[in-house]
Amino acid sequence: MIDDSNNLSFFTLEAERVIYKKKYSDLVAKALVIIQSETKMENKQISIKVCGSEESTKLNKKFRQKNQPTNVLAFPSNDDEFSFPNHLGDILICDEVVLDEANSLGIDFDERFTHMVIHGILHLLGYLHNSESTTCVMEMLESKIMSKLGYSDPYLKY
Repeated sequence: MIDDSNNLSFFTLEAERVIYKKKYSDLVAKALVIIQSETKMENKQISIKVCGSEESTKLNKKFRQKNQPTNVLAFPSNDDEFSFPNHLGDILICDEVVLDEANSLGIDFDERFTHMVIHGILHLLGYLHNSESTTCVMEMLESKIMSKLGYSDPYLKY
């Protein structure tokens, strides 16, 4: 967890495979520092759950009508009286899908996982990829953040 002094945001993380929770938390913490500097996101809380294919499939079917697991789902928080103050939203990452994608792309799991964290958080911040122009803006920001973390441009691999 990141200390929220100096307007830093923080996160909570839950993982089905508890043995990887520290590793996942470390990757999220590093990405969050760069995301904050690039987006001016301040004082926000994010909940992240790392799950398996079964849970990912169930939620992907419910919310996107796709009966298959997906790498990341983002659920922005509603700004209503039932929302927690400063809660940006929730992210679900399927580590099994991320591992399969990393292997097929020939990249390290940590790199692909970090990209999915960035992608999910940007969705919570309102970034979309539903048109050519919004996709370009989001992908450029993802690439910049990945570069600052020492990773390659994720869109050169696809």
